[in-house]
Amino acid sequence: MKIFKKIKKENNLRYIYFFGIKILSYRKTHIRYYIKKYIKAKDPLFFNKCKSKKKEFHIDVVIPTTTKDIHKLEKVIPSLNNITHHIDNIFIVSPKSEYVVEFCKQYKTTFIDENSVLPITLQEIKYKPQGISREGWIFQQLLKLNIDTFCKNEYILVADSDTLFNKKQYFIKKEKMVFDCSDEFHLPYFDTLKKLLPIKKRFPLSFVAHHMLFKKSYLKEMKNEIEKTQNKPWLNAILDNLHPDETSSFSEYETYGNWMYQNHKKDMLLREWYNLSTTTKNFETISKSTLNKFKTISMHSYNEE
Repeated sequence: MKIFKKIKKENNLRYIYFFGIKILSYRKTHIRYYIKKYIKAKDPLFFNKCKSKKKEFHIDVVIPTTTKDIHKLEKVIPSLNNITHHIDNIFIVSPKSEYVVEFCKQYKTTFIDENSVLPITLQEIKYKPQGISREGWIFQQLLKLNIDTFCKNEYILVADSDTLFNKKQYFIKKEKMVFDCSDEFHLPYFDTLKKLLPIKKRFPLSFVAHHMLFKKSYLKEMKNEIEKTQNKPWLNAILDNLHPDETSSFSEYETYGNWMYQNHKKDMLLREWYNLSTTTKNFETISKSTLNKFKTISMHSYNEE
């Protein structure tokens, strides 16, 4: 009998057999192995505390979304109450429509027309690797990297519009920024990263956790470094270095996280990711005891396909 034996999903949850015992899989075998064997021994930045007692810092929250996903914000926005910081502004970045504008008014958030954030619009991007339209995918990432142009606070939490915060948690502690680390891995992200920035060695885990805290001054610094390295505007540098045949060849989270780890490691704290990937439909059927095991819940559209 194998020690680990994967079985099929049940209600979009993954289970494994561990010495014959059926347990819920968090996809944490890889991440816990690294944390225990390599990182915790050498890197004191790792910790797993989540709940903060005091609201010491003021932040802005930015949620890029599309019209088809706006209904998910009915769960995501209330979940921001689990962020134990003073949230001064919640910005919804989206294509402009009467429906979205009214939604933002109802939930007391600030609407930002996505076409006002960058010097280019979605329609000006031409990116169809393997004939697949990926303009919207890259456009949303570029939007996130230009949040410093409209946010007021120095610290900005970006959240994907399909991810809600399921437990009390904080992202700043004693002036240090908290980064959740996952076991995601996609090599093309790092191929592009090495072209854009002089990153000597990638961090062994992933910063793709469907949310990330950015510091405005550091984000500007990173974009300036991209421009200096590439000798062109950061926006053009990213678009020009996308792989023409790879449908996912850039990650804003991996880029910023790895750049931070190389340049501002002293300002970081690293924390283990506890995320459940499910669908909007299955979310309603998952037991409370199961949900309580996770810090964030992601209702990805691709799970519903």
